[in-house]
Amino acid sequence: MGTPKVLLPWGDTTLLGRCIEVALASTCDEVWVAVGADEEAVENAICDPGVQRIRHEQWRAGMGSTIAVAVGQLSQRLGGVMILPCDQPFVTPELLDSLLERRIADGTELAACRYRDTVGPPAFFPRSAFERLASLTGDRGAKALLIENLERVALVDFPLGSFDIDTPEDYDRALDELARRKDR
Repeated sequence: MGTPKVLLPWGDTTLLGRCIEVALASTCDEVWVAVGADEEAVENAICDPGVQRIRHEQWRAGMGSTIAVAVGQLSQRLGGVMILPCDQPFVTPELLDSLLERRIADGTELAACRYRDTVGPPAFFPRSAFERLASLTGDRGAKALLIENLERVALVDFPLGSFDIDTPEDYDRALDELARRKDR
């Protein structure tokens, strides 16, 4: 991207700011941010004192390693974890709450979003999945765990989940969608 992706402008905040706002407005108990690349700039962008940080020195190893480090540091404290990437800007607090509610209603351990013929984040993983999450490596996230256990995953439709910002073109496309939504 040529710049820290999480610090790209999004409305009146940044992608990171939006992610934090959404998580804080949901029924999730605690909000943690994994901080790796561009540590100082990212730290400075986290304004809410209630947001806690997990430092990931080996962030270049990829998303899977970031999840593994975060879960490894939090596993003794939590009964479950909601994984919410900053590059999916159309997530809402209601979506996160729907994942938790659907999981309970369906009697499943896991919950994930369904979009563009796949399942993925945001997703909820119970403590029973922590060992597997803590073993992730490289740039592969937790999607494989969801797919392997699909019969135990409560799914919530999230068509806008296909907006995943990985390139400047993805960002432009998402900004166009944001502008369309504001014009409604």
